This record gives sequence, C-alpha cells and structure tokens, in this order.
Amino acid sequence: MNWDAIGAIAELLASITVIVTLIYLATQVRQANTNLHIAATQAMADFQTAWLRSLRSDEKLYSIYRQGLKDREALSPVDRGRFDLLLLEMLNHVDSAYHQYRAGAMNEDQWQSLVRSFRTAVDFPGAYASWQLQKAICTDVFRDYIDELYSDRKQSD
Repeated sequence: MNWDAIGAIAELLASITVIVTLIYLATQVRQANTNLHIAATQAMADFQTAWLRSLRSDEKLYSIYRQGLKDREALSPVDRGRFDLLLLEMLNHVDSAYHQYRAGAMNEDQWQSLVRSFRTAVDFPGAYASWQLQKAICTDVFRDYIDELYSDRKQSD
C-alpha cells in the first residue's frame, strides 16, 4: 500500500468522524432544546400553582384579590398595597415568561395559554388600574406587548 492510499483512507476516516460528531451534536442540541421547553413549561406551571394556592389558602388575600379586581380604589390603602403586590408578582412572572417565549424556550401555544390566563385577571378594571400604575417596573418590550394587547382590545370594543 502506498502513502497516497493511506492518506485517502485517513481522509475518509476523518470525514466519517466529522459526520458522526455532527450527528451527535445535533442530537444533543435537540435534546437540550427539548429539556429547555420542558423546564420553561414546568416553571410556568409551578408558578401558577403556587400563586393560585396562595389565593386559595388565604381567605383574606382571596377577598382582597376579588374586591381589587372589581374596584381597586374601594380597598383600604393596606389592602390596595397587597393587591398591587399580588399583581406585581404575576406581572413579573409573565414578563419573565415573555422573554423565555421570545428566546424560543416556550412555544406559541404555551405562551398564548399564559396570555389568556393573564388577561383573565387583568381585564378587570381594578387589575387594569394596577397594571397602569406598575407597568413601568416591567421590561420595555413586555410593557409594549401588553399595551398593544390592550389597544387591540379597545379597538374591538
């Protein structure tokens, strides 16, 4: 066997190694992406479960939440603060989820499910008033996204 044949065999083996490595890396990236989606979905579910549990397990907090949704101004100053903090907790979660969605960690279906859940609360007058007071705390892109949702809603009303 001459050196040209040995060189050709070495090049063939190197090419095969590169192809196998690329297939392996593609599989790993796909698996990591799947794990990222699963983690984002679980984090979203965990937050919503904990948030709902806090409302369910604390009768006073639930009462503040229900009254605040209808008429935030009817609450005492202390209860209004609690209501705003409760909504801020939700806003922070949805803001974070929005960035995960934009980064591809959450698919469109998951994001729209969260938006529907969020709007179920924030469509109430008291919650919308709280959003107007607290939206400056959120990231600019999220604030713009939510404000656009509300401008769409007002145009269809």
